Amino acid sequence: MNSTYWAFEEIQYLLNQGIAEALKGNNYYPNENITRAKAARMLVKALKLNINNPKYKDVHFPDMAKDHPDYDYIQAAVNEGIFKGDDSGKFGPDKPLTRAQMAKVLVEAFHLKSDYPVDFKDVNAKFWAYSYIDKLAASEVTNGYMDLTFKPNHYVTRAQMAAFIYRALTGSPFKVEKYKDHLSFETFQVKNGAFYFDNMNPKLPGSKINPYIQRQIYSVVQSLVDTRYYTKVSYNSSNAAESRVAIQFGRNPAFIAKANYNFSFLMWDQAYQKPHYSNHSDKIVISLFINRLWDDYHNRIKGEYAETYIKDKLKNSLAALFGQGTGEKVFAYVYPLYHSHQEFWMNYNSLETFMKNLGTKKIDNLQVNVEAFQSEIIVTFSYR
Repeated sequence: MNSTYWAFEEIQYLLNQGIAEALKGNNYYPNENITRAKAARMLVKALKLNINNPKYKDVHFPDMAKDHPDYDYIQAAVNEGIFKGDDSGKFGPDKPLTRAQMAKVLVEAFHLKSDYPVDFKDVNAKFWAYSYIDKLAASEVTNGYMDLTFKPNHYVTRAQMAAFIYRALTGSPFKVEKYKDHLSFETFQVKNGAFYFDNMNPKLPGSKINPYIQRQIYSVVQSLVDTRYYTKVSYNSSNAAESRVAIQFGRNPAFIAKANYNFSFLMWDQAYQKPHYSNHSDKIVISLFINRLWDDYHNRIKGEYAETYIKDKLKNSLAALFGQGTGEKVFAYVYPLYHSHQEFWMNYNSLETFMKNLGTKKIDNLQVNVEAFQSEIIVTFSYR
């Protein structure tokens, strides 16, 4: 594992705190499934519990002797109500921990509360860990997968467990106050890992096409916000056809107010079709407007470019929107089309308004249509 590994920072933090431990010398084995015993050990260390607490009662499991190397940690975790045995009375110390079990022990360990406003497709209210998974998502320890499944019976890797414990210890990675001068919210609040629109209604009113729009908005904003540029999020419901959330990324509020954003996402509530759109599905869910990846015009004529930085922001936001794999494919398709159109536009002398179809492609479960309108390209996404 090196510094480019996705959970390197979280694992390194826990190693430095003495919470995580290497296995077999200096190897962490991040992709191995974590056992229930090792998960108990990590949690007890994270909570700084005294494993020699005289108040702890002995625990008796038929599949675990007192000389088990993690017995003291399991004893502490059981006494604190974090872990317990299964219905047959066994503990299963060397069995891998499932995601449902992970949700339960983290909620119990860190006393996580609140309710997540979005339901996972594969976890219904009758599932034994439903309330734990709900609280875990609301606390932003994990939000599940991009398709809004949680996969409760999948096993947790050592890297994932480190990342989950890190987030439980440090809180939400999306700290709104940190970015208050670089982020604008209009008519909604951020709460429990979600945006609340329209008098705290957690979903766009009447949303039928994309039931996961709530989750996508949150993910995209989280990927964009930083202390160098400005992100504006606004909600418009002027009529039934144009109910939408706009996410605009640009240099500062003044530039965005003049439509000088670098790029902008529109999340539509209903199927929407502008008259001059010529070649797309009638079920548009998301539109992307790319205005200027080179930053603003004044920087361009001075020879100062910010394209690499903004390009990476666009790439990350597409990954947040559609998942890493699909997002990268979308970016690889759209970015060259934008660049080739810019080269055309800079040498185009006429000021007349025109629309130009640049391409249509099916990428995973998306239909992606790219059109040009003057110097801007418009990308529309619909689900197949």
